[in-house]
Amino acid sequence: MITKEQILEKVGGEEYLIRYLVPTFNSNVRKKNYKSIFSEKDDRPSMSIYKEKRTGTLKFKSFNTGHQGDAFRMWADYYGLDCKTQFKELLELINQEMCLGLNTEKKSRVVPKSIFPNLPTVKDIGVSSPSQTLRIEYMSDSESFISRLYLKYWLQYGIDQSVLGKFDVKQVSFLSYTANSGRYLSFKYFEKHQVVSAYHVSGRVKVYIPEISPSFSSDPFFKGQKKSFSYKNQNKDDVFGLVQLPEGNLDYVLFTAGEKDCMSAYAHGFSNVISLQSEHQMPSDDLLRILRSKTSVLLCCYDNDEAGKNASKKLQDSFGIVSVELPGDVKDIAEYFKKHTTADFQLLIDYGIQQVKSISVNSIDIHRVRKLSNTKRSKVKAYLSNKFNFRLNVVTQEREMSTKRNPDLWEKVNVNELRDNLDRHGFECNLDLINCILKSFFVGRFNPIESYFLAFEGNESSGNEDYIHKLASYVNLKDSTFNNNQYWYTHLKKWMIRAVRTVFEDGEINKHALILCSSKENIGKSYFCRFLCPPTLRRYYNGNPIISNEKDAQKALIRNFIIDLDELHQLRSNSEVIKTWLSQPYINVRLPYQEDEITASRIASFVGSTNNIEFLRSGLGNSRWISFEIDSINYLDDEAIYILEKAWEQAYSLYKLDHGSGELREEEFLELKTRSNQFNTKSTESELIVQYLYPSTKEEGEFMTTTDILRYIQNIVGTTIRLNTRLVGSALRESGFIRVMYGNLDRGPLYGYFVQKLNV
Repeated sequence: MITKEQILEKVGGEEYLIRYLVPTFNSNVRKKNYKSIFSEKDDRPSMSIYKEKRTGTLKFKSFNTGHQGDAFRMWADYYGLDCKTQFKELLELINQEMCLGLNTEKKSRVVPKSIFPNLPTVKDIGVSSPSQTLRIEYMSDSESFISRLYLKYWLQYGIDQSVLGKFDVKQVSFLSYTANSGRYLSFKYFEKHQVVSAYHVSGRVKVYIPEISPSFSSDPFFKGQKKSFSYKNQNKDDVFGLVQLPEGNLDYVLFTAGEKDCMSAYAHGFSNVISLQSEHQMPSDDLLRILRSKTSVLLCCYDNDEAGKNASKKLQDSFGIVSVELPGDVKDIAEYFKKHTTADFQLLIDYGIQQVKSISVNSIDIHRVRKLSNTKRSKVKAYLSNKFNFRLNVVTQEREMSTKRNPDLWEKVNVNELRDNLDRHGFECNLDLINCILKSFFVGRFNPIESYFLAFEGNESSGNEDYIHKLASYVNLKDSTFNNNQYWYTHLKKWMIRAVRTVFEDGEINKHALILCSSKENIGKSYFCRFLCPPTLRRYYNGNPIISNEKDAQKALIRNFIIDLDELHQLRSNSEVIKTWLSQPYINVRLPYQEDEITASRIASFVGSTNNIEFLRSGLGNSRWISFEIDSINYLDDEAIYILEKAWEQAYSLYKLDHGSGELREEEFLELKTRSNQFNTKSTESELIVQYLYPSTKEEGEFMTTTDILRYIQNIVGTTIRLNTRLVGSALRESGFIRVMYGNLDRGPLYGYFVQKLNV
């Protein structure tokens, strides 16, 4: 059975229980009130969270609803449980929701009741405004039951894993975000045996749950599911399949009703397909211009129902896009291929192409294109194309420009100066028109960090020279043995490879930070950390992350190649935040001048330095920090800069040879954990436990609970030292004490430790 003490020990205290429900809560920051989680309408924050002076326990009170109590009462009230009569169920609920992994006797899952009777269902959430935070976890390519069911669902339409990969469609196992109402929402699809897909377009995502009958699988765990959208932050300009279109001129381009139809057609050999996500969405002028540059034949094949037929007619009347009509025995393209062959569909396509060619040349197509080309917008675009180069920096999300005379001199676009230039050359246009042009497909995308590494392609090999080893030799360790130097070189090399992988692969991140430690000052620790960023990418180095501002901190993860945690010991109060950064693969954020949020992949890797050798605290993921105590750093001259460039080139080459070569092997990870102990700050509880107690057995020792041990040591040291129950539990585990369940007639079954008391 799960106990209250187990929960508190596992999560790190009552503060973290509260923070799970109130993400903005921070016990170190004084804040008058928080927005109540017990009411959707709380425009003026009315919930107080405070520490009770008598007991030191965190308490809350929601003044507009009357809810009050401790952290466990907050959970109970939020999920509609009785904290007294259903406390056992409450503990199991916390264990499940926070994924604590504590053992429980119950096999069935606790299904919490919502305290809001009129909250939207999962189906309704999909069409709401984008959330403030988003976390998505994807299923790996495993042989689990739900993964096989996921592939079975898609294979019925001819869509295999290669097609899903082509269109960047992934299986979702977990989704969570905070809605605009302030409520935290989470969906554990894997645990519920649900088939859920995420469609990715232009850095944005749509999470889709298809309708599947219970009879689709004989497995008793699968209960069927209804169609719904769990989350969506894509906008009307996101076109599914556009980037997957073949290069060069095409015979035709086919509009399909949805993503499933698009992939099904592709899987059956029809690669010239796109989807506007909905039959009700009309193509933009920019999209049509792109497609017209590839082909003169635009077709659509929408669902065989009234909505699909109306949308097809509108496309033909407005844009000259000819409809390919499906036979009456099928609903859509995906169903078509269950009853008909690829050759049959090719006949439908051929007939559609003939219809396009039979339409009078001046009836729709050329007339519309000529009309568009004569607009003010088209003339302005033509002038700008002749005078300037434009690009969108996808890292900073800023638009940059250069002149045709100096094509390599790029600077941020100044819209006002651009309008002045247009005015001087006889173009009268407002800022809205210029901004509209700059935000269209007219401006190409550019990734400066990827471009830096891709420039190494085709370079001649440097033979057997190990430039990463040369780079490592600039750092002199305090204990400069062969094994220690090899340890430093290995982790520097693997950190650099992981940094490259983080840039190029979505979801693959550098989970470890490289930390230089020394009690000596002014020996170049901070300078070497800055030096690790290549000169070309210095714009994407952040040496002062703003931890207090969550939005700015999140943006830093997608805008910087290297984040330097300088003077790391001064950031100990924010160590949990930094630990979260190190393990965060995706960031959901609305960037400046954008209407919608995007889901972006983190590209940042972390380095740091500190004057405090024992900067680590227990329980904070010490294996995330790869730390080295250094003695000095050699002078970094021009040759060192050359070696740095070649070292990054070497890291990129090693990444290309084996994408996973930067990951730590099991023995390397174990060595890291062992070596990290020298950088740990021993708590008072740890030192006192080792001084007064020794691990023992049932036959030779005395059974004591964590509370018993705390009282025993507290009596010895007196009240001048205040001990913490949670830290006592952590210290016992670190010192080798084994936690067991033991019962006697007086006290019943309890969790505790067998110990021997040392002579006091």
